[in-house]
Amino acid sequence: MHVTFVHFICIFVGLTLVGWRGESGAAYIADAYCPHLGAHLGVGGKVKKECIECPFHGWTFEGSDDGKLVNIPYSQTGKYSEMKLMLEDTNNTK
Repeated sequence: MHVTFVHFICIFVGLTLVGWRGESGAAYIADAYCPHLGAHLGVGGKVKKECIECPFHGWTFEGSDDGKLVNIPYSQTGKYSEMKLMLEDTNNTK
């Protein structure tokens, strides 16, 4: 599995954002804070495939599916929330 760290962090119009490129080369920009306990995804967060993983508890959010929460390592309920995805580069430009 390809694992990288977050590519950038920026503050734009009062929003703190985090950006990353997935394995496909698509770029994603999202709210920098995990909706679980507010961990900053850009500080220690990891990129796995098209997802970004929270550094605190490993919650994993899909970049290519509107920020859908796809994994909570310690939960088997399947009832997951979403993060606020700001931009998805559907052209897969590098």
